[in-house]
Amino acid sequence: MVGIVPVELLLRIFSLLDVIHVVRCRLLCRHMCEAIDADPDIMYRIELSVTGLEDNPHSRLDLAEKRGALPKHQRAWQYTHPTSVCTWADEHFSCALLSGGIWAQMEGRTCNIRQLPSELRNIPGVERRSTSENSRDT
Repeated sequence: MVGIVPVELLLRIFSLLDVIHVVRCRLLCRHMCEAIDADPDIMYRIELSVTGLEDNPHSRLDLAEKRGALPKHQRAWQYTHPTSVCTWADEHFSCALLSGGIWAQMEGRTCNIRQLPSELRNIPGVERRSTSENSRDT
């Protein structure tokens, strides 16, 4: 029965299923397993699910680069081995926040914003500092 359905149609159906159901279909028969294993998009979704990660739709990396970066990312976390380390001069700021790879610090009228670099995601580090003449110290 499965051999009657074209592989392209199977892959389209698998692309609409969540990962758990795709893996279950993969276990049903050799034909489905081979079709799923041969599709890089579906395999990437499975690999992300296994690692507990989500795809970044805004990433500049293509699928092959994302799949190549995934095991590097896993090894870096598994062995606590960062791909890069950022150090800055010891500055005193009264308020600091880290969110989404952005480090922001405020002291009075000075705001220092740093985008943390990521070699695995091909993101450069960027630093911006601004002083507002319109803000008041409180």
